[in-house]
Amino acid sequence: MTAPSVDPLEAFGLRRSTHISLGTSVPIPEGYYDLCINQPAVCRPRAGAGDVTGDGQIRLSSKRLQQMLAVNTAVNSSIRPVAGLNRMGVLDRWRVAPAAGNCKDYALTKRQRLIAQGWPSSALLMAIVRIPGGEQHAVLVVRTDRGDYVLDNLSEAVRPWRSTPYWWEKVQSPTQMWVWHSV
Repeated sequence: MTAPSVDPLEAFGLRRSTHISLGTSVPIPEGYYDLCINQPAVCRPRAGAGDVTGDGQIRLSSKRLQQMLAVNTAVNSSIRPVAGLNRMGVLDRWRVAPAAGNCKDYALTKRQRLIAQGWPSSALLMAIVRIPGGEQHAVLVVRTDRGDYVLDNLSEAVRPWRSTPYWWEKVQSPTQMWVWHSV
């Protein structure tokens, strides 16, 4: 007799999520555009290694869920938070793995670490939201076969996208490097 399989979400105390519906095309964030022009390898699509659905979502196994949670925790503790630098007309550079950075840097670093572990870029989307005070904020959206989840430097918890206190503005396309969509 075999033991019943445990749902990885239940094992880690997560709720099943829904998927974000992509709206119309919207302008790409200026800092992301600058990053992709200057470091195209960071932005280019990556196929990943197995565990991918036909539309580019990751199949959320216990192993993949552990990777997602571990990367969120590790990156949140490895980057010293600093405010954005886009004040006074200075472009806010998007960076991967800085010693100190803002929300964009946290989200990009998480994306790159998961890609390095074999995740497809189609399952790791940058998104721009508004926090309750109205300020823009960047998060990483992880597209899974069990819904979309948010990795955020303002929270240690990985949450379903609808369980965040944010107003959603835009998210990058899972298939096209230069396209972003309204949410």
